[in-house]
Amino acid sequence: MNNPAPLPAIGATDGKKREDKFRGFGGWRSAAAMAGATLAAAAILNNWRAKRAEQRNPPMGRFLTVDGTHLHYIERGTGSPIVLIHGNGAMVGDWVASGVVDSLAAHHRVIAFDRPGFGYTLRSRTRLWTPRAQAALFAQAMRQLGVESAVIVGHSWGVLPALALALDFPATASGLVLMSGVFYPQMRSDIVTSLPSSVPGIGDVMCHTITPLLASVTSPMQTKAIFKPAPVHERFADFPMSMSLRPGQMRAQVKETTMLPVVTGSLARRYGELSLPITILTGADDAIVSPDSQSERLHKETDGSRLIKLAGIGHMANYSALSDVVAAIRETAASSQRVARIGEMA
Repeated sequence: MNNPAPLPAIGATDGKKREDKFRGFGGWRSAAAMAGATLAAAAILNNWRAKRAEQRNPPMGRFLTVDGTHLHYIERGTGSPIVLIHGNGAMVGDWVASGVVDSLAAHHRVIAFDRPGFGYTLRSRTRLWTPRAQAALFAQAMRQLGVESAVIVGHSWGVLPALALALDFPATASGLVLMSGVFYPQMRSDIVTSLPSSVPGIGDVMCHTITPLLASVTSPMQTKAIFKPAPVHERFADFPMSMSLRPGQMRAQVKETTMLPVVTGSLARRYGELSLPITILTGADDAIVSPDSQSERLHKETDGSRLIKLAGIGHMANYSALSDVVAAIRETAASSQRVARIGEMA
């Protein structure tokens, strides 16, 4: 007679399940620990790269304390004042590398600000740095520098605080030069891809770990895209790209990208209030910002504005068409001076 198979001990199956469960939990813990260690290593690397970038590119200007903000700026030349406001991801070094500062400084007092979060101007986390908030900062800075009124030049995202200056502080702006600008809400892929990095908490982690490393890999491709169809200009080699890849600046960049639809919609309702000399300059083949839906539309909606479209030029007209850009700024300055004289005679 065959002996019956022994019955499993009571609780043996449950014990095996618990053992498998704990083994799986341990696997998750190991994966989480590895991921945490990887992120920590990335943060350390990005912090080291940021410090090295700052050592190699020390501040080229001076600092003002304006409403609690340590504002970095450069100033060159003498004559009627011109204020330069850079785009997203850039800094005053962009105006210097392109040759705009030196070209204008021969006949004008040129002032360029690092916007909050870019270059050497810190970005307070307790303030929402909309174009209007930045315009208020620059208006106070201009007063501290003894500049009553100036031609305001904005490039790319920088056209928005330039417009806000003219709208909220009209006495500070004698004329506007708006270059390669985004003026109206527009669906863009970079807004979608920037959303995760702009979320509080998660975004901070990403901007200190993953985002700078991804940006460093894709920057050559992105550089070609902003110059397209023109080649990347040789002067762009002097732009301090490593400064743009610092975690703090990456955070400012994604914040400004994601706020574009809201801030452009808010300002667009007021463009009809503008009553000063305006030059709108755009690359006819800009692949980053549509010339037709942005610059041409603004030209149609602002009385007396002048539109300059540069054939074969992309988003970086300040490099690719330096002489045209400088000429447009000087002509706007001369026009604003004529308007001022007529106002004095009236």
